[in-house]
Amino acid sequence: LDLSLEGGRLGLFSWDIEADNIIIDDQWAGMLGYKKEDIDTNFDGWKLLLHQDDIAFFFDYLDQYLQGVISNSEIQFRMRSKSGKFIWILERSKVVLRGDDGAPVRIAGTHMDITHIKETEKQLKEATHKAKILAITDALTGLNNRLKLDDELIKELNRAHRYGNIFSIILID
Repeated sequence: LDLSLEGGRLGLFSWDIEADNIIIDDQWAGMLGYKKEDIDTNFDGWKLLLHQDDIAFFFDYLDQYLQGVISNSEIQFRMRSKSGKFIWILERSKVVLRGDDGAPVRIAGTHMDITHIKETEKQLKEATHKAKILAITDALTGLNNRLKLDDELIKELNRAHRYGNIFSIILID
């Protein structure tokens, strides 16, 4: 099991909700640059590692999860590493024990560092945006090109047709 978790770059955790105790493995702590003994093992200590912008989303999701609206959890959020840099985490977890009243007692799951994936997504989004701009502008002058003209003409033709307006065009070259 340890070799599989290490090979999959997965950190393991188990949260005893009633006792407010989180058990983590070395891989879980290591992906944030910590040793196991450096991490607070209660939920408040864990919350301090969450990125400020992810807190509201995370707790809304957690609330739905604990209420049983979501059966198997899969969520992405950022956690602060020992160096202060934020690491993107993919958490997958499941309620593994419920009390007599049906309330969750223990949750177990894994964390995976997906920072490299998020960085690639960001680069792809930026490249796509640049490609769209290059596709509709002339590289030499920076002015809109024929593709942009065609796009605008189609929009205006559709608008004129929709509202029953007359459409005309004057081209000067």
